[in-house]
Amino acid sequence: MSKVAHYLQEHLVGEVVTSVDARRYFATDGSVFAVPPAMIVYPRNENDVRKTMRFAWQLAERGRSIPVTARGAGTDQGGGAIGSGIMLVFPAHMNRIVEFDSKSGTVIVEPGINYGKMQQTLETHSRFLPPFPASFEYSTIGGAIGNNASGEKSIKYGDTGNYVRALRVVLANGEVIETKRLSKRELSKKLGLSTFEGEIYRALDSLLEENHELLAATQLPVTKNVAGYNIADIKRPDGSFDLTPLFVGSQGTLGIVTEATLRTEPYNPETTLIVSHFDDVERLV
Repeated sequence: MSKVAHYLQEHLVGEVVTSVDARRYFATDGSVFAVPPAMIVYPRNENDVRKTMRFAWQLAERGRSIPVTARGAGTDQGGGAIGSGIMLVFPAHMNRIVEFDSKSGTVIVEPGINYGKMQQTLETHSRFLPPFPASFEYSTIGGAIGNNASGEKSIKYGDTGNYVRALRVVLANGEVIETKRLSKRELSKKLGLSTFEGEIYRALDSLLEENHELLAATQLPVTKNVAGYNIADIKRPDGSFDLTPLFVGSQGTLGIVTEATLRTEPYNPETTLIVSHFDDVERLV
């Protein structure tokens, strides 16, 4: 076991694994790529994630960068669930439904929870999360958020991002933040913070103000657009501000999600998908 792995094992509650077999197993995901990680960490709680990110940050400050990759079930087909450094694997321990509000239909979950099992639980309360991907029986909610996943019902209901209301995120330096849509007054308080979170809010607010026209031009009239970071939906015309859309679809490159608050819809077991083809838009009338 390397010095880094040994240090992490001493300071984390979860397990740290460096065996050849484990590294070989986690070297692949649903893509054609193969990149063996240096070590695998099974975090048991948010504090384990925070300590791991903080340690990686301190190493980077000393000139030794170790990438950190968040992984669910590894179904990503673009290589998003593999990496050469520390791999945080969530399904082993961080896989719970933390809270469910039957009145509002809001559910709070950890990233490693199996999508299909969560759906089964929601259905017992006559609710469901509509944009489940084709891999929902074995993928995780964290992966769906990281990819802004969609499925057969997304034409009607929209992508995963439409249902993410708030997130708990561990930043690169180990700082934990909570994202949600903020009012102008709440944003003003965030802009005044002396923390890394405050730096992010100030930098993004300036970026959005200086590039308002450019961002407006990037909004395409399409039913699905998950290319790049969703910067345009952070600040709305009413002045409200939310980092949540930025993290959804970012595949863990901006921070590690440790908890997600999702809204759900009333469950309808009988659905039909109809596809119509037209060679002229005017024939739709």
